[in-house]
Amino acid sequence: MGTLKTSLRVNFGEYEDKKKILWENDDERDSDEVNQKYVRLYPPDVAVRFATAGTLSGGTSRVDDIEEIVIFSGNNEVQLRYPEAYNAKIDLLGNFYDSDGNVQTATFAFDATKNAIVSSKVGYAALRVSYKARYRGFLYTFLGGPCPGLSSLYAPPTAISNAAPFKEAVLVALDPSRGAVASLNMDPPDCEELKFFVNKGKAADIPRIDLMIDPKYPARLTDNIQVEGESISVDYLAAMCKVRLIPSVSSVEVDVNHPDARIKREDENLEQDVAERVLFSGSSSANLGYQAKKGTSVAMTPRGIWRDKSGQAVSVDIRGPGERFMEVDYTPSGGYTNPRYRYVGEDELVVCDSWGKAIEAFGVVDVEYTYNYDLYRLDLPYADRQFRSVFVTALHERAPDQQEPATLFIEAPSLEGFG
Repeated sequence: MGTLKTSLRVNFGEYEDKKKILWENDDERDSDEVNQKYVRLYPPDVAVRFATAGTLSGGTSRVDDIEEIVIFSGNNEVQLRYPEAYNAKIDLLGNFYDSDGNVQTATFAFDATKNAIVSSKVGYAALRVSYKARYRGFLYTFLGGPCPGLSSLYAPPTAISNAAPFKEAVLVALDPSRGAVASLNMDPPDCEELKFFVNKGKAADIPRIDLMIDPKYPARLTDNIQVEGESISVDYLAAMCKVRLIPSVSSVEVDVNHPDARIKREDENLEQDVAERVLFSGSSSANLGYQAKKGTSVAMTPRGIWRDKSGQAVSVDIRGPGERFMEVDYTPSGGYTNPRYRYVGEDELVVCDSWGKAIEAFGVVDVEYTYNYDLYRLDLPYADRQFRSVFVTALHERAPDQQEPATLFIEAPSLEGFG
């Protein structure tokens, strides 16, 4: 017997501007029921909203505090992700560069009409924008179910099968007054994967990336260049260096801000051993210098006496990447609330007590681990009888608005002394 498949196709005609309203999964709220998800609709007063299957229960209007990384890459205007932003505050991360890699002074402003950050000059820069946006929270319930032997995310499963009893759906929002439409695909829960629940935390969802100049290949003069991936000897001076992208990532965009510069991945999944000392200064979490390679262990050795915020000596258990622990919110009185489990992030260490609960402490831990990286070759541009410095950026293609880009300034070698 054949399988009947259905699909949704909606012709919204003139409603082409999808950036004026936005559906989004609510990552800050989890339902106890396997067939429910919390979602958000920005802004809260959209006229028409519905689900193609299942039910959508309305909630209250709320205000979201948002921090977004905005990238200028040869332009002077970037639209914010969330509609109808207000109370925007702008911070420049590093410097503003022109197309030749020269540091320039530029001013930035929030244009409420365009819901965009506008620069006084065309150029290259990374900005951190903090702003507020209103949304309405909804609880979506899937049609179908339940999973065999599993009534809630917190109940132990029995006789789990590969059944997929829930129906796919699309959430649709339509606002004629704004001339805008938005949709969100609701993927049904997989009964096979619902074996336990854990709040992983955003740091583990979108790993950090770093750029650094390879210590073996700093910016230098050379007599060969890269053409279509091959090294070719030339009878004139060129300049190059090599850059490490940490960790080795395929779904990443690496860009350079000069049209005559060339950057190309030369090798991938190389390894580097690291030994470093990590300081906890009254916090429960601290970051490694780099993201450890997946599937490898991090050797952790606490040193000296560890103390809590009251100055008392404490015994500690350091948890490394991928390990499970209980995260809590500490109160000013020294108590804690909101206990929940999550995994340690891929570039993170967490200090816990003997029960696996995160504690705020002071101390030092020596760590040894391995990171992997991709190696890029960068050929520097030449103009007006000198090599030009450049600005390199790297950004995950997945969820680019929810992360801070990796940035690296490459200073060109001098031609002083050459005729």
